[in-house]
Amino acid sequence: MGVLDIFRKKKTDEKSAQVKHETQPGQQKQTTEAEKERKIAKKKEGGRFSWCRRLLIVLSIIGIGWAIWFAIQSSCLPSPTYSLSVAVNPSDSGNASPSYGSYSDGAQVTLTAAPVPGYEFVSWSGDASGTSPTVTVTIDSDKEVVANFRIIQYT
Repeated sequence: MGVLDIFRKKKTDEKSAQVKHETQPGQQKQTTEAEKERKIAKKKEGGRFSWCRRLLIVLSIIGIGWAIWFAIQSSCLPSPTYSLSVAVNPSDSGNASPSYGSYSDGAQVTLTAAPVPGYEFVSWSGDASGTSPTVTVTIDSDKEVVANFRIIQYT
């Protein structure tokens, strides 16, 4: 049975229903008026209202989807934080700043080493390297850095 057959069957059923109404002429007019009233009431109560309700439900679902997508895309979720600690070796030979802190993932922190009189800066060790008194560390995990100094030898 195809789509057209179903349509034709429906039309045939409607015609037979009309024939049944015609066989009872006194009730035909009442039934027709009652059907009209039901259709009008249905349109008033459900037609536009249910369409609006369906639209609101669809928009709500789409809105939730967009909100989730936006939260993921714009990194609304908190990024991890990592700690940075900087030590000085030997402990009384100089200063390093900043000496500690918590930083977000991907932050770049510039460390500066300054010797006290009688010492000179030698190098960075641990999670940083180099012989310049300033170095930049990219925070992607917990970091431990040591600023190494030595006593100035006069000859």
